Amino acid sequence: MIVALVLGLTNPAAAQIELDSSGRIGIGSATPSSTYQFDLTTSLSVGLRVSNNYASSTGYGIRIASQGSATTNYGLYTEAESAGTNTAVYASADDGTSSYGVNAVASASTNAYGVRASAQGNSIAYGLWASATGATSTYAAYFNGSTFANGGTYQGSDGRLKKNIVTLSRRASLENVMRLSPKTYEYLLPGEVDALGFPDMQLPEGQQIGLVAQEVQEIFPNAVRSVTHVGFDDDGVMNGRTMDALAVNYTELIPVLIAVIQEQQAQIEALQAAVRGAGIDLPESAGQN
Repeated sequence: MIVALVLGLTNPAAAQIELDSSGRIGIGSATPSSTYQFDLTTSLSVGLRVSNNYASSTGYGIRIASQGSATTNYGLYTEAESAGTNTAVYASADDGTSSYGVNAVASASTNAYGVRASAQGNSIAYGLWASATGATSTYAAYFNGSTFANGGTYQGSDGRLKKNIVTLSRRASLENVMRLSPKTYEYLLPGEVDALGFPDMQLPEGQQIGLVAQEVQEIFPNAVRSVTHVGFDDDGVMNGRTMDALAVNYTELIPVLIAVIQEQQAQIEALQAAVRGAGIDLPESAGQN
């Protein structure tokens, strides 16, 4: 393994490396208060640079482990404080067959969190902010498994961000909904999914209720999209296999169902008026809207 360490210090005359009687090492500090302490007041854009040009198997620029009997262990704990924009961890991955800005794995006997994020602010606070652009299959977030939210989930719908607004035809909506065929079904079992080359695909278990995307696509094509699923080996490495599958945006069907209810209510009221016009008295409950 080849490691290059580049340090920039503004005072070359001061002690650059200090090893005290307790075995603590300070770089840029004459009184290190931890096992290794870097105090880099630098005029360079990079205070610390580590590179690894290992050409076989897996290489690590930095590998950190925190092991012991402490109540809480941090493999890496970072802070960023300044008057400008602060980023405690900035990760970038480029030019690989598979690139991960952050690849986080957690395993524990009790509780494990692959990523735990929180945010506090006086104006805007987002625990997690994600975006994705430029790819054939682009989603800001891809969850391989069920999702849960204690709070509500909201989808942007501000009229100022929309154009070509047209009211749905209630009659056409009713006709289209009548063409849908709700189903019960079960997803493939883990062994059956493994045979497709996707051993880690976390499909729901047990009987499900829903629609078949191919059937919905014929009626509401805008409510269906193709999603590219990427295969991973058991050790979490992409195995190079991909599978395109259709997905339904059920939220987009809600306005259609509202239009259907409105159309059915209009038909009910028209029938009620016709019945009354024929001199037939309706039960009181039948006349309530």
